[in-house]
Amino acid sequence: MENKKLLLGLLILYYILSLVWNPIFFQYQQILAGLFLIIGLAVVVGFIMFYYWTNVKLKSLLVVPYFLWLIFATSLNAYILIKN
Repeated sequence: MENKKLLLGLLILYYILSLVWNPIFFQYQQILAGLFLIIGLAVVVGFIMFYYWTNVKLKSLLVVPYFLWLIFATSLNAYILIKN
């Protein structure tokens, strides 16, 4: 697989974003910061899914439900920000 360092960096970024989003959004109730974090999370997952499509082909489809959930969760986060 090409760009192993890029993939490792993206996976570390994904891990950090997914760890940080929950306490920022739920515990500290920082809705705007949570929105930026979950947008970043969706972008990272989408990028990994599409950029590495040539290497993993149909296995990328296993990530699609999670990616769609991230899009839905992002819209919920934005709705909460707008309505409050």
